[in-house]
Amino acid sequence: MITFTNLTGFASIVILVATLAMLMFRLLRIPQPYLTLLTFAVAIIVCVPIPFGGLPPAAYLRGIMGDLSITSQLLLILTLLQYLTKWQPFQHQRKTLFWAIIVLPALVLYPLVLGIGYVDPYRLGFGNAWFLASLFIITLAAYWKRFYLIVLCIALAVFAWSVGWNEANNLWNYLLDPFVAIYAIGALLCGGASALVKLRRGHLQ
Repeated sequence: MITFTNLTGFASIVILVATLAMLMFRLLRIPQPYLTLLTFAVAIIVCVPIPFGGLPPAAYLRGIMGDLSITSQLLLILTLLQYLTKWQPFQHQRKTLFWAIIVLPALVLYPLVLGIGYVDPYRLGFGNAWFLASLFIITLAAYWKRFYLIVLCIALAVFAWSVGWNEANNLWNYLLDPFVAIYAIGALLCGGASALVKLRRGHLQ
């Protein structure tokens, strides 16, 4: 039986595959009109059931990866919009700070969830009032600083959690997932390496 959570989880994998396909097509220098058509074609293909098993490829990928967080889905959608429509609503946001805000809780959460330590912050995601209040304060601070991407990520994650958007009933699963955490760490490392190279070039000059 197809449920709402199955549809949303399935859609998140389709968005992921479409984004990866679009980035690959860009590397191949596919012209813009064909880029859009090919991206949509890939999205449709992964939704079509295959002869063996009777399930679409996206469903098998979802079984392996699980549901993506709202943060991941939002970033993937923004990436699609950026390259397919040239619309960049958050292009002036400080990406380094954004990645740091993702990395810091991930570095605390995942090791503790794996049993390193005696504290389990994952429990906070089951509706802890203090955790929700902290997110509210962070959202207000981000709005005050005009960091609207953070505002949107937290607001959408809390909303999706409150309506049971995904199968998970823990708010952490809506805010973060290992894939966006790994990507954020890589982005920070690349940004740091690039800054060091520029600094070194400045000294050499």
